[in-house]
Amino acid sequence: MHRDRQLGLVISASLHSALLIGIAGGLALPSHSVIPPRQQDKSIQIEIVDVSDLRDHVFDFDIEKIRSRIGRLFPFTEPILFPSTQVAGKGSTIPTLGMAHLAEASIPLRLSESEIQAVLDASWSRRQRWDSFQPILDLVQRFDPQDGDLPTVLRRYSSGNLLQPFNASQNPEPRIWGLLSVAADHLDFAQFIASFIGKVPSSKATTELLFLLDKLVQANLNTAISLLNLDTVKGIEWTRILSPNGADVLVALHAYQERALSKRGLWDEAALAFQYDEVRIGILEHVIRTTPKGYRANDARFLIGEIYWRQRRQREALHVWSQIEPDAADEYVDVYSEVRANIGSGVSERTRVDVALNEQMRRWTDASLQRLHYFGYTFETF
Repeated sequence: MHRDRQLGLVISASLHSALLIGIAGGLALPSHSVIPPRQQDKSIQIEIVDVSDLRDHVFDFDIEKIRSRIGRLFPFTEPILFPSTQVAGKGSTIPTLGMAHLAEASIPLRLSESEIQAVLDASWSRRQRWDSFQPILDLVQRFDPQDGDLPTVLRRYSSGNLLQPFNASQNPEPRIWGLLSVAADHLDFAQFIASFIGKVPSSKATTELLFLLDKLVQANLNTAISLLNLDTVKGIEWTRILSPNGADVLVALHAYQERALSKRGLWDEAALAFQYDEVRIGILEHVIRTTPKGYRANDARFLIGEIYWRQRRQREALHVWSQIEPDAADEYVDVYSEVRANIGSGVSERTRVDVALNEQMRRWTDASLQRLHYFGYTFETF
């Protein structure tokens, strides 16, 4: 059932303080443009981090960065409001661009396939996601958000660089540290996307940034749940041995977020997951309302339906999926075509749809492993 929601983005100048549990943050723009050497090649899409050999590994996580952002690690725990925008469906015009600093905004980005790949490789990182995003951010600030290759670069960054699967060892502590290290950059991304959307409410690049934001929400939820489930009495012995200061940070962070989330009724895995799902639906519905000429609107409908399906709200999932008009250019065309082919297939319908969704996960996992190998990593190294 469609709800006309005003959820969404403008995490405005600060994602508004209440949403961020009273923490404001700036937008840093460090430089990073080194292309790493190529190594030998040998969803739910969530971001989980670990290294199974870190039991005897030097403790090399950025404790101070995590400590300094203790109140801004989970910026999606409340609904966030989008600016009022006109619907930009098929046949409609794109609102006038308003980014004053885009002196060359009318110049389309033109890159060869090898140049696109070089940009993507330069922007890949296992840890410092925001720093490594700077080559792409530079392109976003300089080139046309509608025409040219900028939307393609953003789309491929989101699908190939952003979420990186990691296997969890029996020791959960390196995993939580890795998750927190990545989550420490989420607000920087969110603030940039909010600023961009406020100035360019509808363009292909805007749509791609909204899909990027959707993936960040999924990754951020996984971090929040991992922190929620952390035993700070018996479950941080590895950290206490290698970094007593780090253990103090984990205890303080856990206590801080327990208080903050409990005030919102969210210190419970089911409630937290539902809240993040609502934020995701708001983002994806905003895509449908504002994307130019229906660009990737089907992908947004598919993801909304997937959220409902996972919540066992089958009727709502089927309603959303029934509105899809297949487009070969969509990212999820294969999986949503499989899903739609199995809608109404009788008692086995749910099983067949689940198989299609799981197959999409398998494809993503295989591609992710190849990408990690390219840079000399595996699921077990961080």
